[in-house]
Amino acid sequence: SGDVSVKTDNAKITAENLCRIKNGTFSTDNARIVVSGTECENLSVRTSNGKAELENCSGSVCKVKTNNSRITAHTCTFPGGIDLHTDNASINADTITADKIVFKTNNGSINASIIGDARSYAIHSHTSNGQNNLPADWTFPGQTKQLSAETGNAHIAVQFVPADVN
Repeated sequence: SGDVSVKTDNAKITAENLCRIKNGTFSTDNARIVVSGTECENLSVRTSNGKAELENCSGSVCKVKTNNSRITAHTCTFPGGIDLHTDNASINADTITADKIVFKTNNGSINASIIGDARSYAIHSHTSNGQNNLPADWTFPGQTKQLSAETGNAHIAVQFVPADVN
């Protein structure tokens, strides 16, 4: 299990089907980053003015940061946490599994589906000028997971989906 680091300016980065990566760092400006089918213990994705897209990714911890563009994450499992942060764009995440989840944007909506029971999560959420289907602050003794969803001037719609019991 080695490290992968890719940095460029003004060019798209695509990382597909990488396995057993310890640290994966992908960084660009003014272009899109796509990471798919990748198993990476610590995944870091950073771009400015470009979309960040994750699909079928897993590992321990994932951090994604972009400005002025959308973040999408589909079927991602990071038990240690997933942090998706953008400005002036939306966050769309479905089939997410993590014990600590952070969705943060301004002027963009948050739409997500999380695998698990909402009662397991201490929840903090906030929006202004938009609808929010999550409680503002919801904590109970014994909760071991965390969810934070924050935006302004847009809506928050997060669904919890039961884990398969097969």
